[in-house]
Amino acid sequence: MRFLFALITCLIAACSLALAAGLRVATFNVGARLVVPPDGGPAYFDYGIGPAGQPNHDAVKDVLRRINADVVALQEIHSADVQSGSLTAMANSLGYTHRYVAPTTQAFDTTLRVAVLSKYPFLNTNSIGSPTGAREMTRRIPAVTIDVPDTEENLLFISPHLKSGTSTADRFRRTIEMRRLTGYLTQQAISNSSPFVVLGDFNPSGSNTTFSALPSGLPSTFSLGADITFPLSYSRQMLAYFTNPLPIRVPATHTNGSSSTFDTTNTNGPILDLILVSPAIFARGVNSEVYNSTFDTSNSIGLPKSGSPLATTTSAVASDHYAVFADLLLDSPFEPLTASLSAPSVQEGSAAGTVSWTINLPSVQATDVTLTVSSDNSQAASFTTPSWVIPAGSLQTTIPLTTPRNFITDGTRSVVLTASASGFTSVTSALQVLDADPPYAFTAAGQVLGETFTQFNGSQAPAPWSTPQGGAWRGLDNGSASTFGFRSFGVGLDGSLGFFPKNTTGIATTAVFNNSPEILTALQIDFTAEQWRAAAGGKSDALRVELITETETIPITALEFIGKTNLTTGALSPPVQEQRSAIITGLSIEPAASFDLRFSFQPAGQIPDSVWINELHYDNAGTDQNEFIELIMAPGYDGTPADFNVVLYNGDTASSAVVYQTLNVGSQFILTDLPSGYRLLRISLPANGLQNGPRDGLALVHVPSGEVRQLLSYNGIFTAGSGPAAGMTSIAIPVSQSNTSTPIGSSIGLTGSGSQANQFTWAVFNGAATNGSLNNGQTLSPVSLSQGISFDNLQLTFLLDTDQDGLPDLTDPDDDGDLLADSDEILFGSNPLDASSIYQPTWTRDGPASINYTFPTILDRAYRIERSIDLNSWSNFQTYAGTGASITTSLPITVDNTRQFYRLAVSVD
Repeated sequence: MRFLFALITCLIAACSLALAAGLRVATFNVGARLVVPPDGGPAYFDYGIGPAGQPNHDAVKDVLRRINADVVALQEIHSADVQSGSLTAMANSLGYTHRYVAPTTQAFDTTLRVAVLSKYPFLNTNSIGSPTGAREMTRRIPAVTIDVPDTEENLLFISPHLKSGTSTADRFRRTIEMRRLTGYLTQQAISNSSPFVVLGDFNPSGSNTTFSALPSGLPSTFSLGADITFPLSYSRQMLAYFTNPLPIRVPATHTNGSSSTFDTTNTNGPILDLILVSPAIFARGVNSEVYNSTFDTSNSIGLPKSGSPLATTTSAVASDHYAVFADLLLDSPFEPLTASLSAPSVQEGSAAGTVSWTINLPSVQATDVTLTVSSDNSQAASFTTPSWVIPAGSLQTTIPLTTPRNFITDGTRSVVLTASASGFTSVTSALQVLDADPPYAFTAAGQVLGETFTQFNGSQAPAPWSTPQGGAWRGLDNGSASTFGFRSFGVGLDGSLGFFPKNTTGIATTAVFNNSPEILTALQIDFTAEQWRAAAGGKSDALRVELITETETIPITALEFIGKTNLTTGALSPPVQEQRSAIITGLSIEPAASFDLRFSFQPAGQIPDSVWINELHYDNAGTDQNEFIELIMAPGYDGTPADFNVVLYNGDTASSAVVYQTLNVGSQFILTDLPSGYRLLRISLPANGLQNGPRDGLALVHVPSGEVRQLLSYNGIFTAGSGPAAGMTSIAIPVSQSNTSTPIGSSIGLTGSGSQANQFTWAVFNGAATNGSLNNGQTLSPVSLSQGISFDNLQLTFLLDTDQDGLPDLTDPDDDGDLLADSDEILFGSNPLDASSIYQPTWTRDGPASINYTFPTILDRAYRIERSIDLNSWSNFQTYAGTGASITTSLPITVDNTRQFYRLAVSVD
């Protein structure tokens, strides 16, 4: 669909009309098609468009005619479509007079190909493949340059159809195919200011992977080009493969807001088909759509289209993919803003302003220019304010960016930054935000790995940690919250990994990899243990640490932290902080191996968590008065009262009792806090608010799970015929009230001592109802409450162990294992970390009566030659000051016919 943008610029007293050339581009994987045999045989699926008259062929043509793109890429065109002329006939009928089909040379798939159809001439046609001697490509990628009229800009149009599948080999092949595509852009000297489009079926599926060698499962004739080196990274984010140029993904949706491009039986499928454009094109404005005939009900919906809406089933008949199309602007009548980033990439979690964005005007302006800036992923990169000003007389302004850490292993994220100002063409830049949450990995002995949990908000387990046991994540908490589970204990950006235990041990674990060339034999672990919430006289909950290898689990008792029970109940400000440190020796973590570090938050005892019906009044002599229902919620229940409904049942029909009212505890009951964290909830009802029987009752229902916690009845037993308790038989309350003998102000309720319903007994309280307080004779068991504990500022140190004896050099008296103490080696000047470095004096005969003795010296040392005749008593013979050079002295062999022994002693001078 050829179009011109009309832009009106008014300057003081005159207005001028400017035209900008536009172009519609599309990508469409024509996918599987239903073939109906002419002889009436059973229909079957095949690929390509097939001959005219087949449902798929005609539906594809209808979709293409409806979206009416100027240039379209078709994936999964069958070679038979090319050879039979079916593709040519369809193209001609739609006005596509220029066609290019990528060849199959050195491609693994010689059947399904990619075709480019254009209403405008090709200036050149190419296809992207493997270099000479290599065979890597599933399909060759067409790359054509199109001569677009009404503009001097010629469009480079590239359409990949990458290898499908989720296997390791499939992901590796997509990685190589993307390397070939981006390499072509580099070879052609394509820049961010060039007009180019890359669109097609990218098949971005499977998990992100790093390859250090060829994976198994590749075709037997697969041959990797010599220019490719490892490691290689596969990413589902296709923009991660680009550096310069770095295109921008055009967000395309169905007119109902869905983004799916695959599986035309629904709109919740994956996004396989993408349109990427150069920053220069994106800055001028791009409109896009995923065409779905189901929603094509009017020409006033979505982007402009040709003809009338299609039958709703057309997209599903045409292919298992949806067509994706976009309207581009190839030039602009306004002068452009330009922009540059201080760095092309930044690691998430870096300090604000680590990377900045400079916006430039084409010329100095006489008045202030107000910029509006935005990010297409504000969670990855954002601005402190959307408005910035370039003052009159200035050419530029520099804007700092914030790139918070999200504690999610999500690979590199490409963020599109856009700046616009009235009277100027917008400018965009793409910033690569690097993941800061890969697994912990040592790359060298002596390295220290650190984790401070800064910016961790507690919304999920902080990658690379996992929490396989312990419950939900509760967010950021300064110790004030009483709900159980994991959280980030902290204030502001200063988080920690914390847990508030109930009855289950909370476990946080992470893998630590040894990617160094050395065996890890000793590890030092340091962290800050913190307590953010206290319960006076509560449980002695503990934080314990274990190191887990392939062969053993090592408890590290020196790292244990026990919650304080002598502090005031509630949030602690500041928190209790205690340093913990331990050295683990005797390890043998080979290069490329790993170990797990497990932090366990262990409750010291159980906390009751039941909720029960505690007291009620439903009948009395005369007119019913003061009817009510009372519940008790034990301190271990970590939900809210709104989690429960009280459902009232009428049991007139004993076999099929019916619901007559539902009461929500959260919105209709009054809450009273009791000692030890128990909660009492009550509701007062009007006269006859509770029916009097026979066989009436009430159910206590946990709304989130639908579980009926209690189904009680009075004056008989019933089976519920409807409502949440349908099919259940009630449990009769063993006491009752009557309309003849029960005095006003009475109730029935539980008495005795306990922390759950079955520990109490039902009793009648004639004239002694206790609506809003504990029943007469009722005692709730005291409960020891939990302590809120966390760890922070974790450091893992790969301790040097030069002689690999399992003792770190830090504590090993002989680091290099040469049987010489480190202290002696340092004193004499040899290297205590090198077993081949030995202090070595020499001697030669100097006639029959003496020897020449030569010994190395170093500055700041005193050298003393001592003499003995029996190796027991020694006397000083000669003394020298170290010079940094060797000293030679003459030593007599015998004195008065007595044999002499000599030794060399060294001390610090």
